[in-house]
Amino acid sequence: MEEQLTPLLRNILANNKISNVNIDILEEYYQLFDSKKYLGRDFENIYDDMRKSYNINLQSLRYGYNNQDEQTIYKSLILVVVNETDTKKKKKLIPLIIYLDNNRIFYNYLFKMKYFDDFVHDIKDLFVGTISSSGVKVNNIEELSPYHQEKEWFENYKQGIKNLNFKQIYSFIEGVERGFRHRFDIYLDFLIFIAYKYFIDDLVKIANNKNDMFEVIYLTHILNIEEKLNLAFKSNNYLLKFESIRN
Repeated sequence: MEEQLTPLLRNILANNKISNVNIDILEEYYQLFDSKKYLGRDFENIYDDMRKSYNINLQSLRYGYNNQDEQTIYKSLILVVVNETDTKKKKKLIPLIIYLDNNRIFYNYLFKMKYFDDFVHDIKDLFVGTISSSGVKVNNIEELSPYHQEKEWFENYKQGIKNLNFKQIYSFIEGVERGFRHRFDIYLDFLIFIAYKYFIDDLVKIANNKNDMFEVIYLTHILNIEEKLNLAFKSNNYLLKFESIRN
């Protein structure tokens, strides 16, 4: 089934007219934000709130039928977010922006209209600090028997990291990728998108300290090919350099 959310979002942004949109549609969101004090990584609860409050399900919008009502609500939310000018409210809208985005189309649109410019530097430490303290690792491998095949593959991977042997590294990486889909952190993706656009020197410093290929993959997931190559060019991390050309 063809994915429907991308063309819907592109069409809404191409025809950005707030007339006939209920500008009070965000009041319930602001009330939820203030009462629940949304944390960046608490997206299961945020998603649940959005579904209940607005009767909108993004999976339905992506692949559903007869979802005209949901499309109308989605359009209203997008347009009201785009046209918000109050800096304090815009900060609160970050979880909603992440929820509404698809393939960073919304992020790019807001960035190009300088939506984040009037507040992003005020919360730089939050963005950069969160990225710097975040990490990912392969779990439970150490608990396997030393004779288990996956344990052997992981030991080869660690040796590959140590010696910068990219055949060993990607033999394990690609095996993991074939076995299951990565579950990326959409909140972290947004922070990395913003850091690349506004604080690239800080992002380079973070990238320079990554010594595991999975961490490099998670750090660069949201970036397009040109951005990955640029980050790798500025970095002294050979893992990042190889990952940027793999794609």
